Amino acid sequence: MAESPIISSMVLEPPDQEDKKNSWDLFPWKDFPGYTQSQRCASTSSWIWQFGYDIEKSDDDTKRRWVCKVCVDSRRPNPHSAASSGTQNAEIHLWNDHKVCDPSGRRKPPSKAKEKTPSRNIAEMMKLNTRDAREQQIANQIIGRFDRLDFQRLVVSWIINSNSSFRQSEDPYLRAAFEYLNPLVKTIEAHITHNTVRRRILQVYEENKAEIKRVLATAPGLLHIAFDGWRSNNRHALYGICCYLLNTLGQPGKLVLGLPELVDRHSGDNIATHVVEVLRSYGITHKVGYFTLDNASNNDTAMEEIGKALGFEGKTRRLRCFGHILNLAVKALLFGHDSEAFEDDIQGNEALDAKSHELWRRKGPVGKLHNLIFWIHRSDSLTNLLRSLQLTVYSKSDDPVVRAKKPLDVIIDVVTRWLSTLYMIRRALLLKDFLEDLWYEQKSEWEGDENKLEEKDWAIISLFNEVLQHFEHVLITLEGDGQQRKRKEGYIGAYGCPWDTLLGYEYLLGKMEVYKAAAHRYPDPEHFKFIMPPLHFIQGPAYRWGYFEDVWADRLDWIQTAKSLVEELYRSHYEPRIISRDRERGEPVTKKRRIYRNPFDEYREESRQAPTLLQPPSSMTTLLQAEDAASSSTHAVGDEYSDWFRDVHKSDQNILDPISYWYERREEYPRLSQMALDVLSVLPMSADVERLFSTCGRMVRDDRARLDASTIGMTQTVRSWHCGGYIKSTEKLLEDLKVPGTDVLAEMSFAEAREATGGRITCTVPL
Repeated sequence: MAESPIISSMVLEPPDQEDKKNSWDLFPWKDFPGYTQSQRCASTSSWIWQFGYDIEKSDDDTKRRWVCKVCVDSRRPNPHSAASSGTQNAEIHLWNDHKVCDPSGRRKPPSKAKEKTPSRNIAEMMKLNTRDAREQQIANQIIGRFDRLDFQRLVVSWIINSNSSFRQSEDPYLRAAFEYLNPLVKTIEAHITHNTVRRRILQVYEENKAEIKRVLATAPGLLHIAFDGWRSNNRHALYGICCYLLNTLGQPGKLVLGLPELVDRHSGDNIATHVVEVLRSYGITHKVGYFTLDNASNNDTAMEEIGKALGFEGKTRRLRCFGHILNLAVKALLFGHDSEAFEDDIQGNEALDAKSHELWRRKGPVGKLHNLIFWIHRSDSLTNLLRSLQLTVYSKSDDPVVRAKKPLDVIIDVVTRWLSTLYMIRRALLLKDFLEDLWYEQKSEWEGDENKLEEKDWAIISLFNEVLQHFEHVLITLEGDGQQRKRKEGYIGAYGCPWDTLLGYEYLLGKMEVYKAAAHRYPDPEHFKFIMPPLHFIQGPAYRWGYFEDVWADRLDWIQTAKSLVEELYRSHYEPRIISRDRERGEPVTKKRRIYRNPFDEYREESRQAPTLLQPPSSMTTLLQAEDAASSSTHAVGDEYSDWFRDVHKSDQNILDPISYWYERREEYPRLSQMALDVLSVLPMSADVERLFSTCGRMVRDDRARLDASTIGMTQTVRSWHCGGYIKSTEKLLEDLKVPGTDVLAEMSFAEAREATGGRITCTVPL
C-alpha cells in the first residue's frame, strides 16, 4: 500500500539554527556564479525558507533566489531554484518533488492536478489545424464572428428583460460558462461590470430615443396615454406613463414613455407637470388623444392642468378605467354602498382587533368568513390543524388519487382587491367541511355562535362565488392590450378591445338581473344592488346602431344621445380634415371561432353573430333611419358618416377585428376611418401600467434597495422598447454583419462542417 504523501512529508523537520549554519558548507556555489548569501536572510518569514537557501546577486541585491535545501542535501546535480518574489513556485516544487508542505498546517498542499481550464484560443478549443488552409479559414471565420459589443449588448438585454441584478454580470460561475462556450470572452476582455451595465442601459436609452420619437411621429392617428402612481420598496414615488398607438400597418402597439419620480406632494398639479414634461420630451403633445385613468380624485385636477397645457378640455379626453369601475361595483356588492367608508375603517385597523372584527361581521357571511380565515391564517397551530384534518380524511380514502392529494391552506383576502375576496371564497368552498370541523374543535376561541357560518351563510357565499366569477371573466377578457396573438387554446384573438366594453356591461347587467331574483331568498338583498351607468360607445360593423336598438329598446333617449355625441365628434374634428388618398385597400380575412376562453368570451361572439341588422326594420329602426335621412340631407353628397351607416353587408357580422376593418377602408372612408381608428385604439383599462409596476417590483427587491429612480425608470423604459420591437435587436445587428459569399461556415451544413474538419468541429455558431 502506497505511503500517504501527507505522512511522508512529516518526516522532514525544519532545520535548527546550528544546522542552518553548517549547511552552507554543502551549498553548490559553482552552480550559482555571481551569487552570495542574502544580506536579508533574517527577515524571511515564509515557511519555505526553512527548506531552502536565500541567495542574492552580488551586484544587485534585488535579485534574490530560493534554492531547495532538500535537493542540495540529496546531492541532486541541478538543485531547483526559484525567484524569491513569490512563494508559489517553491511550494509547488517542495510538494510535487519532495512531498513537503507547511509544517504548521496553516497552508494546504498545492493541488496535485489543476482543474482543466478553457482553451486559450479558438483553434485549440475546436481542435482546428491552422496549418490547413481550410481549417485556418474556419478558425478565422469563428474569431471574426465574435463581436465584443454585441456580446455585451446580449448580456445587458438579458439583465434588462429578466430584471436581474446588474451585479449578475460579475458572477464568476456565469463568467466561467461564457468562457467555456467561447474563450474569446476572456481573451478580448468582453466581461462587463455592474457599472458598465448601467452605462450601457443609459447608452441604449439615449441612442434609441430618437427612433422612438420617429415611431410616435409617424404613427397614424392619435396617441393614447395611461398613467398611475406607485411606490417602490426603496421608497421612490414613481409615475408610470404608457402610450398606445397604431403602427403604419394599422396594428395596435404600446410602449413605456417613462417613470418620472414625484418628490413633491401627489397633487393633480404636480402629476400634470411631470406627465406633460415627458410628453414634450417625445414631441407628441400635438398628437395626444385620450387618457385612461383610475378613479383617483387627483386625476381630475391632473387632467384639467394637462388640458390647459396641451390645448383641450381635460374632462373630454378622460376615460375611466373599466377595471376600476368594476372594482367599485364589486365592493358595492360585497360591502354595500358605504364600501369606501368601510375600507377606510378597516385600513385604520390592520390587526384584527375587536372593532375591525365587528366591522367585518356586520358585512354578512363574507365578513364572517373573512374573520374565520384571518384567525386561521395568523395561527400556526390552526393552520397545522387544518392540514391534519385534510390528511386524515385523504388517508382513509380507497381512491389512490385522493390519498395522493396534498393539503390546502386558506387564502387571506385584501380589502382593497376584490379578486382576493373571490379567491378566498373559492378556497373556503373547497375546504368547507374541514373548516366546519375546525370550528367545532376550536369554538371556545370564538365569541358566541353569532360568528359561526351556518348553512344559509354558506349558501350566500356560494352565490357570491357564482356572481363574482362573471366579473372575473369580464375583467380577464378586458385587461389585455388589444393586440392579436395566438392564444393557448389555438386560435388567434385579441383581449382588452374597447368595443367589448359595452358588451361587458350588458353581460354583467344581464347576470345581475338573474341573481337579483335569487337574492330575494336571502336575508340581506343590499349585497346585490348594482347601478349601471349609461355608456355611449362607437361599435364596430358587427353592431352599429342595430345592437343598441335591441339592447336599449326601452331607452330611446340613450340611443339619441349616443348618436348625437358620435356625429358631433365626427363633424367637429374629422370631417374638416384634408385626407390624402394614396393608400391601398385590402380585404380582411376572418374565421369564426369555436373555442371560448370563458362564458363572457362566448357572449361576445354570440352578440357579434346576432343578425339584428338583417331583420326587417322595426318601428324603432324606421324612426332612426328617418332621422339619419333628415340629418344627411343637410350634407354634401358622398358624406362618409351617413354613407357608412347605409353601407351594410352580411359579412359585417363576421368582423372580429374592427381595427383591421377600418384600416382596410381608409380609401373608401378616409375621415370616418380615422375617427374610428382613433377611438377604437383607446384601451378600456390601464392594466399595462399595473403590469409595469409589477415588473418594477420584481426589479426593486430588498437586496437592490440602492437603485435610484432614474435607473429604475430607464431600465423599464428600455425593456418595454425591446419587448415591443421598437428598437433594433442584437440578433438583427448580427445579421447585418454577414456578407454573402464570404462566410465559409454559413455556407456549410453542420454535417459538412464536421466533415471538413475531420469531425473535430462541434459547433458552427459561436456565442
